[in-house]
Amino acid sequence: MKYIYILFIILGLIISSCNVDKKNQFTKFKEQYSLKGNVVNLPLFFKNGMVNVFDSLIILLGTPENTRCIHIFNKNTFKHIASSGIIGRGPSEILVPGNAAFDTRQGIIWYRDLGYQKIWEFPLSDILKNQYFRPTESVPLPKNLFFTQFFYNKDKGFSFINPKDNILISFFDSTGRVIEKKNITDKLEVYKKLNKNPGYVDLTYIYAPNPGNTRFIIAYRYADVVSLIDTVGNVIWQTRGPDNINQTPDYKDPSLIIANNAVVANDRLIFSMYSGRQASEEKNGKMEHNYSKQIHIYDWEGHPLTQIMMEYTATWFDYDADHNRIITLSPETGGFVYYDLPKLFY
Repeated sequence: MKYIYILFIILGLIISSCNVDKKNQFTKFKEQYSLKGNVVNLPLFFKNGMVNVFDSLIILLGTPENTRCIHIFNKNTFKHIASSGIIGRGPSEILVPGNAAFDTRQGIIWYRDLGYQKIWEFPLSDILKNQYFRPTESVPLPKNLFFTQFFYNKDKGFSFINPKDNILISFFDSTGRVIEKKNITDKLEVYKKLNKNPGYVDLTYIYAPNPGNTRFIIAYRYADVVSLIDTVGNVIWQTRGPDNINQTPDYKDPSLIIANNAVVANDRLIFSMYSGRQASEEKNGKMEHNYSKQIHIYDWEGHPLTQIMMEYTATWFDYDADHNRIITLSPETGGFVYYDLPKLFY
C-alpha cells in the first residue's frame, strides 16, 4: 500500500505539472493613463497603414490612399526618407496590394500581391539606396487560401492565420507549399459560437509571435481575451477583461463590439490596441467606423498592467523603446501621433 500511495502522489504531480493553462479574469488595469497626443505633420496624408518601428526608422506599410505602399521615415525627426512599392500593372509593380510583414532580423519587407498571387521581397537596404527600387524576388502564395495576417521567420518560413476550422496558425515555405505538420490547432475555445464560413473565421482574432518565434500571442477581435500559446497550441495563459465581451463573430454586423484590433510584442511587454466600441455607428446620417483610442499592456505572464487612453483615434501603432513612447497612425490627423509613456516603462 505504501508504494501504491507514493505512485499516486508521483502521478498527481506529473498531471498537475502538465496543466500549464492559466486563466486570469480582471475588470480594471492596475495603472490607467489618459495621454495627450503629439501630432506629427507629414507631407502626405495617411488614413490607414501598419506602423513598424525599426532601429532609427519608422516603416509604414499598406497605405491604400497612395500610389506607393511602403514609406520610410526617420524615427527621431519623422522626416520622410523614401517611398517604394509602386502600385500598378508594370514589371515588378504591385497589382492588388494586400497586407505586409516586416522581418526585423533580416531587414526585409514582404508585401503580399493579391493580383499576381505572390509575396514580393523588398530588402530595406535596397529601398534606402533607391526609392525607385523594383523587386525581382518573390514567393508564391498558397493556392485557394485567403488570410489577413502573416509573419516571416527565416527558420520557420511564413506563418499565417489559417481560415480552416480548428486551426489557429499555419506555415508555408518559399515554394508556397503549406506545411501541414506545423499546423497549430485551436485549443482556446473562446467564442460561444463560430460561423463556419471561412470569410468570417480569419477575422476573429489577430496574432503576433514572441521575439524567439517559440510562442504566439492570440488577441481576439470579438472577445476581450488575450492568450499565449506554444507552437502546438497548448495554452500557456489566457487573460479576459476588462469588459467581459464575448460575441458570435460576424464582421457584417456593425453593432458588434470590437475588442482587440492590433497586437505587437517585444521581449518585455505585450501591447494590444483596443476599441471596446461598436465597429461602426450612425453619425450625422451616415455610418462611420469607430477607430480605437486605447492601448492595453500586459507582461509575458498574462498580467494586465496598464491601460492607455489616447487623445486621437488610431488604425495601427508600434512601441518605440528608445524614446519610451507609442507611435500611432491616426485617421483624424492623417499622420503619426505619438504618446510619451510614464517612466515605469523604461
